[in-house]
Amino acid sequence: MNKYSKMVTICITSFNRGEYIAHCIDSVLAQTYTNLEIIIVDGGSTDQTFDILASYKDPRIKLYIEPEPKGQVVATQSAYDLATGYYIGSVDSDDWIEPDCVEKCVNAIGDAGLVYTKCRWIGKGDRVDYRAYHEYSPERLLGYFITFHFRMFKTELWRKVRPFGVKNYCWDYDLSLKLSEITEFVHLPEVLYHWRRHDGNNPKDVHVDYRLAQATAALRRLQ
Repeated sequence: MNKYSKMVTICITSFNRGEYIAHCIDSVLAQTYTNLEIIIVDGGSTDQTFDILASYKDPRIKLYIEPEPKGQVVATQSAYDLATGYYIGSVDSDDWIEPDCVEKCVNAIGDAGLVYTKCRWIGKGDRVDYRAYHEYSPERLLGYFITFHFRMFKTELWRKVRPFGVKNYCWDYDLSLKLSEITEFVHLPEVLYHWRRHDGNNPKDVHVDYRLAQATAALRRLQ
């Protein structure tokens, strides 16, 4: 199979992200790698998000509306379950990716199960930080809260590790831990993801799910 014939599913979950979501979707539609399926799961937004989502007519977009908010963990799991591509990638609804992000990841992943990139972290006051996670190892991951942006992985691996083991936050850390136990990771050292930090996506009580994901991973590794 030619690598460019492998469809990539990009999953986006949203809840009241009307200020940012068009920028996010536009960055995915602008990808140089065009064999895409874009699954958007909206958790019952009450702002202008739905109107923005409904305005898109690209046939690659598959929009699912949940009647009431169930949280990002449930929405992300639903999006992953709906994926039909060979690979899955995620873009948070307030972030965006470079136009060649998917193409470079497809080229880089090789025989590994997951590829991840560097990201540009945009914080308050437009502070910028570049995160590479170049010191990743399965052992280091267990001790540090590493989630990876951008990450793309084989859909078949999601079927093996689902569902998430957390309820409210840190689903991405939980996923990274589980995948690290069954596949190799490849680092693509380029800034291809732009991660926007703001009060709406920086909850104060993530430590509960972080510790839960960490503890359950440690138990799995003892078995």
